[in-house]
Amino acid sequence: MKPRKIVGPVFRRSCSCISECRSNNSNEHFRYIIEKCSETTECCLQQESVKRLSEYLKSALENEEKSKARKLLAHMYLSCTAKHPIKKSMKCMIQVHIKNEDVEREDTDHFINSLYTSFDILAARIAILENVHELFSRSCTFLNELVENLWERSKDILSSQLLHTYLYNTTKFLLCLSQNYNTSNISLNDKISLIKSLYELILHINVAYDVKCNSGHMMVMLCSTTPEMFPDGGWFKEHPYLELLKETGSSDFFRHLGMRAVGDASMKELLNVCLYIGISIVAPSDVLYKGRIGHEIILCFMLQKLIRSATSSGIKTNISRMMGISKAITTLSSHLSYLEVDELSNIYRQCLDYINVYIDDVPDVVKNNTQAMFKSLIKVTLKAKAQGCSDYFNTLFKWVNDLGECSNFYAIIMVLCSEVGCSVVLQQHSNLPVQMVDDVICSGKAANVVTSYERLMKIHWKEVQSYEQWLQAWVEEIVARLANSDEPQQIFQELFIAAFKIDSKAITSLIKKQHLSTDSEILALLGCIHYCRKNGIDVNLSGYCTKSNGFWRNYLDYQTLNILKTHLNDEIRICILAIVVNSHSSTEVFSEWELNFLIEYCYYNVSVPNGSFRQKLISCTKKVMMRVKDVTNVFENKILSAKSLSSDDLREKLLQKLSADVTPVLTAYANFWKFLFGKVLLPVRQ
Repeated sequence: MKPRKIVGPVFRRSCSCISECRSNNSNEHFRYIIEKCSETTECCLQQESVKRLSEYLKSALENEEKSKARKLLAHMYLSCTAKHPIKKSMKCMIQVHIKNEDVEREDTDHFINSLYTSFDILAARIAILENVHELFSRSCTFLNELVENLWERSKDILSSQLLHTYLYNTTKFLLCLSQNYNTSNISLNDKISLIKSLYELILHINVAYDVKCNSGHMMVMLCSTTPEMFPDGGWFKEHPYLELLKETGSSDFFRHLGMRAVGDASMKELLNVCLYIGISIVAPSDVLYKGRIGHEIILCFMLQKLIRSATSSGIKTNISRMMGISKAITTLSSHLSYLEVDELSNIYRQCLDYINVYIDDVPDVVKNNTQAMFKSLIKVTLKAKAQGCSDYFNTLFKWVNDLGECSNFYAIIMVLCSEVGCSVVLQQHSNLPVQMVDDVICSGKAANVVTSYERLMKIHWKEVQSYEQWLQAWVEEIVARLANSDEPQQIFQELFIAAFKIDSKAITSLIKKQHLSTDSEILALLGCIHYCRKNGIDVNLSGYCTKSNGFWRNYLDYQTLNILKTHLNDEIRICILAIVVNSHSSTEVFSEWELNFLIEYCYYNVSVPNGSFRQKLISCTKKVMMRVKDVTNVFENKILSAKSLSSDDLREKLLQKLSADVTPVLTAYANFWKFLFGKVLLPVRQ
């Protein structure tokens, strides 16, 4: 397929600024630029013209010539669409040539005036109104010819791909025109001819579904202004397209216009679905929830038909059809709040069945549409409950509980919690956290469950007033699983760290045990501390340790750090190193104890055969070097700043203070490198 050619803005030759700039008094070079700008729509040629205009603005000496050039620049800038490549070039030109300094205020005024005079808006509107009817008529003729070619069996007319591209672009263009053009100006015969072509498009088996949706939408718009096309004028005088909703309405309408009948049931259903999609867009809200087809409300009637089509077998394989129907259902469901409580009974259960099918494991567009519909249904349910009717509320949660083993259960729970609140869901489904923790073990659900668990913890934390209630509901079950070595611990460690990120007090449920019996518990604790170190969060854990010889930065006692650096678990050892090395501030000074700890750590772990561990050890060592370098640079800058002071007394005092602060640190760093190379690295090499 050939790449699409980028087309630039079309400049009107009748524009006042171009006419003025093209006058005989203008510079020949400038007139050449104008001709090139107005005669081409190709982006590359227009960009070349813009470059020439920029050069001309730099070289022009006379104010009159500069003024004309600015007017042309304003015209070109306003003619471009926002995302066109040429727009950026002209924006740079404006920044260079149109300045805001007071000395060049005249230039700015000239440019502002050019914005007002570059377009003759009234003339443009008149030209559009004069030409739109002819444009619409010719587009309809072109579409009719395309439809004839579509049904033609000869292979010499157009390639299939090219023909369908033309069909899509033409129907989309006609639909845009129809939405902004009074179709009552079109003759009845032309409307009937266009409707026949749209009818044939919908019935053709090879036409893309989005083209069929556009055809149904346009057909409804044409019917809305022409009640005389219906037999006997129809019953819906103000909205004649509603006649198409009757049981035989569409077949009677097309038979009345002389079109062939549809014998195939599936094709007839497809035709009705396309028309329903169009009606859902065209019909006003009050017509949908007030009007009736027989004894049934139009809104409920259309939803039932569309949901029945959407839940039929094989629909999920047709993505385009699925997307079109889901959009129409979402549009209609947004009007459910206008219905009375008792009017929901016929449609409520069918809406739940549709949500069950399409809320997960579908394209994102369909999923988002289904979630929007579910939110509308939840709002209607809460409204009914507020009015004293709890039947829909009970039905909703019974339906949710029945879906406990389904793959889409957590997608439904997430939307439900976001609308009614996590506390309400837990009242109806009290064992939800335990069920989620059990499902984590199932590898097929693990990813979705972890994401849902984290989000629900966050939602509930914002709602709950008692911290203990939130801790008991979500965190204590995770802590209990961390103590069980038979379950996959990595996921539970991540969940505990996620709870700690929501509320740092969650760590108390782990460290209050005083003794961490499993590696998973230790890693969960170290993961929380590592998060604090990297993000600069101060958490004082010293109060939870009764026997200690001192605490390192209020996180862990020194004895624990020294024990864990030689732990049998490689992951624990590397996590301890990362806690000491990583810091929120890149210029945090290593204490003498930390430097000694790093030397001893390297002494014990430099010869570990595990390749992954050694790579992480090298990475942490590089970070140590970087922190030492950054701290040294800070000290050097402070010393240079102190030496540059003009006051001798102040300079001497600052240098003495810096010397007292810097000398111990630099001495400790020098000793660190000496011992690291002498005691650790050289013996390993030998």
